[in-house]
Amino acid sequence: MKKELILLCFLVIIAVCSAQTNGIIKGKITNTRNLPVKNVSVVVKELEIATHTDSTGTFYFKEIPEDEYTLWFSHYSYIDTKRAMVKVNAERVTNINMSLLPFQEERYIKSRNESGMIKNNNNVVSPESGVGSLSGKIEDKFGNPIIYADIRVMETNQTVQSNDLGEYQLADINPGIYTVSYSKPGYEERRFIGIQVKSNENTTKKVKLPFLQNIFK
Repeated sequence: MKKELILLCFLVIIAVCSAQTNGIIKGKITNTRNLPVKNVSVVVKELEIATHTDSTGTFYFKEIPEDEYTLWFSHYSYIDTKRAMVKVNAERVTNINMSLLPFQEERYIKSRNESGMIKNNNNVVSPESGVGSLSGKIEDKFGNPIIYADIRVMETNQTVQSNDLGEYQLADINPGIYTVSYSKPGYEERRFIGIQVKSNENTTKKVKLPFLQNIFK
């Protein structure tokens, strides 16, 4: 009994000491008119954890180890924003308030082929004779578009990033069966095997990416 009591006390001391080395990050996200923005994805890059702002634009991370971190803020209607060197102190609250800038009217997709050349595509382009294309949309579990998600055809190393609507298109793909990867920091990577691209046809693939870890108030 005495040994069990000593062990229990030891575990309590460890838990208390561990809690004293952690802090909290919280904040509020607004737009340029100082209105709250909900469903903003907030990612702590180094810890690979994420949350979303609520209806008041507020987000909250608890039990964050004492250190410096980089936060990423993304929303389908606003420009991705980074906040570096966010210092978290033990038993303290770090407040981060951000104002996000809206996207311009122009929508674009940046497409990079194997040679590194970049193409800007405003619409789904009909492929050249003999080749096909792959297009679709990337969303989170709420159905919100995920911008700047990376889409890669593993066999050819062709890549593209989704635009501000979550849409993407990869052109000039030789007919065949491919493995395609969908990823973005703060979300789980998804790989789909057996995606078929046919000559002179467009293959569509809509994908939902789950968060790595969600922390909701």
